[in-house]
Amino acid sequence: MAEHMLVQHNTAHQNIPLVLLRPSIVGTAANEPMPGWTDASGIIQGITLTVGLGILRDLPGVPEHIADIVPVDYIVRQILVSIPFILAQKGSLFITHCTSSSTNPMTWNTFFRAITKYQN
Repeated sequence: MAEHMLVQHNTAHQNIPLVLLRPSIVGTAANEPMPGWTDASGIIQGITLTVGLGILRDLPGVPEHIADIVPVDYIVRQILVSIPFILAQKGSLFITHCTSSSTNPMTWNTFFRAITKYQN
């Protein structure tokens, strides 16, 4: 509903370039500003913290299932790349998704291995 309202209002009043970015699960940073950085304390960040500290050692589930967690710095990079693209298409709407997909899946096993490699 929010996206629909934004598009309608923008078309009727301002008609400025509009980018709608739809991320899947936003995780902690992969690289920038540092690995594991977050400014939130949601479920995924809590899991990342407890796994990283060695408190959570097992999570019920299938390790090969896609977790579809995308690091926050990847999402920011996609936003920045979308800006020149939409500016080249003046007055256009650009909708993009930021997910790991089946092409480059982030499985729960990959997620846990990535976090535990930083443990002492």
